Amino acid sequence: MVLESIVSDVIARRHPSTIFFMALILSSVSIWVSFYVFPNSSSILPLAFVTIGFVPIIHKMFVEETMEEVEKPGWAPAFITRHFELVLLYAFLFLGLIASYTLWYVVLPSAETNCIGAEKALNCGFPTREKIFSEQENVFSKITGRAVGANECKNPATKSIEKCTFFIFSNNSFVLVLAIMFSFLFGAGAIFLIGWNASVIGTFIGKEVVEVHALAGLLRGISYLPHGMWEITGYFMGAIAGGIISAVLSGKTYGSHQFETIAKDTLSMIIIAYILLFIGAAIEAWLIVG
Repeated sequence: MVLESIVSDVIARRHPSTIFFMALILSSVSIWVSFYVFPNSSSILPLAFVTIGFVPIIHKMFVEETMEEVEKPGWAPAFITRHFELVLLYAFLFLGLIASYTLWYVVLPSAETNCIGAEKALNCGFPTREKIFSEQENVFSKITGRAVGANECKNPATKSIEKCTFFIFSNNSFVLVLAIMFSFLFGAGAIFLIGWNASVIGTFIGKEVVEVHALAGLLRGISYLPHGMWEITGYFMGAIAGGIISAVLSGKTYGSHQFETIAKDTLSMIIIAYILLFIGAAIEAWLIVG
């Protein structure tokens, strides 16, 4: 694969920031290709292309992580320290996709663009926001169009930090289960799920930039940090844990004792992932309920 030859797993480990630029470039190309080849699926298909592109690199890293788990077992809660490179890889991939979707939401024209005139006519050959971000816009409409967690988080008579925390934690826990399952069943399949979340956030930020101003978009992005950094790290850890188990089962080269060691470590990772989700949910609930 061309992408794998340009950025190998060795380069990704040594210079994880390259993943940011590869995610930005690959998703940008995927957006344009999807629009012209499969216009009716151009809001989802780019994420599938990104997933296909990054699977070989991340799968190799999962195999290496599995070997490290066996050769250098350690205290499972120190996972982030021992496997910081892989966490960084997911983080830069996530940020690269956010940057890409924010950029193209701001740059691409609306379907309502007037095509009269030479300069404006050129815009009519470009992908439109309505096509590229249709599914992401649907998510935005659902969130803003109805009170999500109205009783638990919004209604003055029934809301509480405890109820709101549990509501948010329940929703995020379901996403974590999907991340673990996607990685377990498809190796690095959680890239698609993580990419989807990044595309939604990028669309939200881009929408603020277009409809308000650039500073509003920046503030929108910053507003996700207090709770989002806990939640997304939890998703990363769940995805990595599922991917490591998948690599072990597909490799079939480890004995029962070695598998037990890896299973214990990955179980601990999943528990820590849920703890991180709970912390993020508590912070978000506190910000909403006040």
